[in-house]
Amino acid sequence: MSIFKQLCRTLVLSAVVVALSVGLMGCPDTPPDDEDNNQSGVGNRCGVDGTAGSCRTVKIGNQTWMAENMNKETAESWCYNDSAENCKKYGRLYSWYAAAGVCPIGWHLPSRDEWEKLVVAAGDVPANGLKSASGWCCNAGGSDYLGFAALPSGHRHFTGAFGEITSKVHWWSSTETNIDQANCTSIDWDWRNVVTDWESDKGYGFAVRCVKDD
Repeated sequence: MSIFKQLCRTLVLSAVVVALSVGLMGCPDTPPDDEDNNQSGVGNRCGVDGTAGSCRTVKIGNQTWMAENMNKETAESWCYNDSAENCKKYGRLYSWYAAAGVCPIGWHLPSRDEWEKLVVAAGDVPANGLKSASGWCCNAGGSDYLGFAALPSGHRHFTGAFGEITSKVHWWSSTETNIDQANCTSIDWDWRNVVTDWESDKGYGFAVRCVKDD
């Protein structure tokens, strides 16, 4: 076999290995170092002063939503991997108990029904319409034509372990399913749809989006 043929074969095999590795391993749990996902240029300050005045908002259908995750520090809230830079990019992760009381006056934690109304308003491929154009692993950003700017903020397990940053976002709803669990809404990096019927232990740390009171 000629040196040229050997080189071509090596390059092809290398490409196959890389492709298989991405497919098997999924997306890395490492946020991009060179990206500030907040349009203000100073990072996410949503709710840090206890009001909605520091939060970007967007009207979608007949609902007004915050266009970024809450970042108010409370008991049972965390920065991903305990890094302040991750709070600046993605907002904080809250237990359900903390999420239930973190929205500013005039706003509230959305119910499952309110999340479902948002998904309907987002169209036939809701994940694409709600996801930010950048910040997602595997070049899987959305069109964000609604201005909701969903970022993959990951989660905190109730044991204290963190996971899924850059690949998935979970938001709490106010809808309880039983004494230990509550409903949440989720988007994964490669999903076309938005899942609104998941249940999770209330001790998990998920992101919070607030919706304006009627």
